[in-house]
Amino acid sequence: MSSEERDFTHLWKVTEVMPNKKIAYTWQYKEYSGKSKSSFEISENKNQTTLKITCTGLETFPDTIPEFSRESCQGGWNYFINRLKRYIENRG
Repeated sequence: MSSEERDFTHLWKVTEVMPNKKIAYTWQYKEYSGKSKSSFEISENKNQTTLKITCTGLETFPDTIPEFSRESCQGGWNYFINRLKRYIENRG
């Protein structure tokens, strides 16, 4: 992924898998310092499924790059969650 004239080569490593419950991974960029951990946890209660996403470590990335701002990251997560929601709804 590129933005303006910057590269953002994602480096991912899965660190935890609990089938049908949780997946966690670390991620960073080849070109920048900083490392983050994200996890996705699924739980069920009656007829509802809850997806909990936790992302830590964003403060370790350079604060001089707009793509690393909290608002930019929230926008990215919202984009992916909305795509996931549409995918799930269209499968039913």
